[in-house]
Amino acid sequence: MKFGFKHIILAAALMSAGSLTAQEQNDKTSFQKYNWFVTGAVNGEWLSNTTGNMIVGGKMGAGIQLTRYSAFRINAFAGKNRVKTMRAQQYGAELDYMLTLVGNKGYQPFNLAAIVGASYNHFNTNKLDIDNKNVSSIGGKIALQASYNLNRKLSLFIEPSFTILPKYYKGKDADDVFVQSGVNIGVTYSFKDKYKTSRKAKNEAFADKTDIQEIKDKMNRMLEEIKQLKQESQNTQKVEAGKNIVIEPAQQKGIISVDIHFDEFSSFISEEQAGKLNNIGEWMTENPAVIKIVAFSNDVKDKKAETELRNKRTEAIKKMLVEKYNIAPERIASAAPESMGYANKTGNNAMIIFIPSNL
Repeated sequence: MKFGFKHIILAAALMSAGSLTAQEQNDKTSFQKYNWFVTGAVNGEWLSNTTGNMIVGGKMGAGIQLTRYSAFRINAFAGKNRVKTMRAQQYGAELDYMLTLVGNKGYQPFNLAAIVGASYNHFNTNKLDIDNKNVSSIGGKIALQASYNLNRKLSLFIEPSFTILPKYYKGKDADDVFVQSGVNIGVTYSFKDKYKTSRKAKNEAFADKTDIQEIKDKMNRMLEEIKQLKQESQNTQKVEAGKNIVIEPAQQKGIISVDIHFDEFSSFISEEQAGKLNNIGEWMTENPAVIKIVAFSNDVKDKKAETELRNKRTEAIKKMLVEKYNIAPERIASAAPESMGYANKTGNNAMIIFIPSNL
């Protein structure tokens, strides 16, 4: 069977498209300093209905990310504070230092930060029948913020906190130290990407979204061309092995194939190689073609161990396509390298050959 040069280019494009899914994970060193952000949250008491805790309130803030580990934030808040069966108004401001514990090595969905800070608290007790009116107090704060990135600029967070206040506002207990607990739930918006991708990565990500469909369309058109090329396939050597079609190495130059690479003596499929299989799985769900897996092994002297390694690599590929994309097992054939004409060839790869179902 004859395949043109453009078909080989299409196969290379399909193979390279899988690596784009791992691009963001490899972007570890592009931290941008002085990233300003704003936050908005609702806050209230946490764990218990305790006198002195804020029942419900709102909080607005702004801050700056100075390094991949540290940030400063200023908050203003207001809400209603519980005083037994009555309510007092509480206003205040906070200055926080934020230490990034998780998410300091590059962009990732989940992040965790420890927070320490100082707070100014004003209690408006004019409507309460107590001796102390409009008490102000400065306290210390500790908190833990867990956040989830919806994208590279917008995230959701939950932030439980404890504030230690040296001055209370209720009658004879006014000078007692007490701990105010609360939880904040809100959103953060950053004005620029904390871990900006390189221009190359941006171009590749753009190509991944806009060009992959074009690649699939070209593969579909290629199948139509293959039907026409059947008339020219008299000079192609085909070896019948059950229902499988075996193509000799002399013709490998013209076929469409994708290599899945493994670590030495391993059958584990890495994230980058899984990206290739994702594209193959999506393509197979839309096309009736079958594939053939030809797994190679490393330089293993023991023939039994060599066969076992090949089988594990084949099964790892087949399992992902069958379980994730519901590809019928009979559409995934396999062959030993020797049956394909390869003699004494070793490698860390498995070759996936695309075979139209009508051949």
